[in-house]
Amino acid sequence: MTRGAAGGGGGHEKRDARPSEPAAPGVHWLSGASLRLHVGLFAGLALCALGCWVEWRRAFQGHQAAWVYSVEWPLFALMGTYVWWRLLHDHLPGRTKGAAGPPAGRQPREVPLDDGQMLEDPGLAAWQAYLDRLHAVDPPGGPPVAGPRRGSSRGAT
Repeated sequence: MTRGAAGGGGGHEKRDARPSEPAAPGVHWLSGASLRLHVGLFAGLALCALGCWVEWRRAFQGHQAAWVYSVEWPLFALMGTYVWWRLLHDHLPGRTKGAAGPPAGRQPREVPLDDGQMLEDPGLAAWQAYLDRLHAVDPPGGPPVAGPRRGSSRGAT
């Protein structure tokens, strides 16, 4: 009986002949960027602990507002820890840095432009048409077009 055959086990099992997929990149805890994040986290946690301790002492000395501050400092520490965790794990696969397209169930609307291109947002097209009308009346970067002004009594002497 040979090892690796069914039932022969012995801790050595046959592996698939398929090529293995590259290992997913994990968090590099000791890289330069990660170490800077660690230092920032621990400095922030130390300052939050110090702030909490100072405000706790002030609260017991009779400063009523210090009770709120003594609760805020641990919340700041939790928020800093959350940001630290997200920054460390932001580059991992499966994380999206922004919306890849329109929300599910909603397709972009296309609006034809004069030059044959398509514009995906009708609101943007309406805004651009509005700006074109404004610029036709009052070009940007220059003085206003001379003409009668409504509600103005200037010029009459």
